Amino acid sequence: MGKPMQVIKRVLWSSFPAVLIVAILQIYSQHKLNIANGFNRRISDSTLNMAISAKLASGHYYIAGLSADEIYLGNQDTSGLIRSFSYNLDRSWSRVLDVPPAIRFAWGAARIYYLRKKFILAEGITPLIFSFGLTGKATRTNTPNWKQFDLVVPSDSLFVCRTLDTFHHKNAITSQQVNTSENSSVDILKQQPGGIFSTDGMLLHDSTVGRFLYVYYYRNDLVSFDAGFEHVRTGFTIDTNTIAKIEISKIKSEHKRTFSSPPKSVNKFACVSDGRLFVYSGLRADNEKGKLSYMACPIDVYSVQSFKYLYSFYIPDYDHSGLHDMAIWKDKLVVLKGSHISVYSMGSNSIKESNIALSARVKTLQ
Repeated sequence: MGKPMQVIKRVLWSSFPAVLIVAILQIYSQHKLNIANGFNRRISDSTLNMAISAKLASGHYYIAGLSADEIYLGNQDTSGLIRSFSYNLDRSWSRVLDVPPAIRFAWGAARIYYLRKKFILAEGITPLIFSFGLTGKATRTNTPNWKQFDLVVPSDSLFVCRTLDTFHHKNAITSQQVNTSENSSVDILKQQPGGIFSTDGMLLHDSTVGRFLYVYYYRNDLVSFDAGFEHVRTGFTIDTNTIAKIEISKIKSEHKRTFSSPPKSVNKFACVSDGRLFVYSGLRADNEKGKLSYMACPIDVYSVQSFKYLYSFYIPDYDHSGLHDMAIWKDKLVVLKGSHISVYSMGSNSIKESNIALSARVKTLQ
């Protein structure tokens, strides 16, 4: 056998393991794609009108709130910055919220909220809360004996927060009255294996029906409650993940715990509007096929009052970046994806059952 043939054989044998590994990974990925998650989606036959989009200076913006005429964005890097846009994205202005220099303010933990013609600037480490009129100066909200918080939802007369119960090392929901020392906590966040990490989620408020909601990231549980915690209700999203699939490791040298691998996100993001809960799901339904499963963001819609599942629709995701924030005002859907802001007009929400989970708008994704 000549030397050229021997060289060819060596090349083939040396490349065979790499080819085999690639083939195995392709088979495995296809197998995972075909694994059933145990639920189907009911797809609305309404459509999202083509989005109006604009590029932002960075991907660090979040939605601080919406009004009838304006979209208000905050910025994670510049905590006091507000950018406002019209819904056509043809008008914008910027403003910086500031606090008196003598006050020590944890800017790195601060977040802006828009509430009924005023802005709320809150940080939960001190904690401190300031309110600003649309053009006026800062007014400090008195927060005597308030507990530290990492999530907060402002309303007209009180702030509902997620606080840390340091004695039991678990999260709690606390209602803290404005300008008083009165607060009350309730143990409604149920821990699972994984401890405090298993209760991570999103805190929301729907002023239309007067309910606060908590949506877990890593399992299908939903909780709603009123301001006095007198009427607590529980429910589920349509997926079947009842137990948070997370793995925790201890770092002894730093005396802390962290995720040992990326957790499985069941509910990636959520918002509320006019009695409806909109959940950006992280899971593929059994009746979703082909490119749809990775070229669109599924939004599942529920009743805030009963947690009844109503329907689903899709937001196109051609660049696979997903969305990191969304909010709804009437028929306007505002979405942040990467460094872009997009505004959709939503159609009527009639429902149809479908074994091929595609609306007319999403068929273009095939």
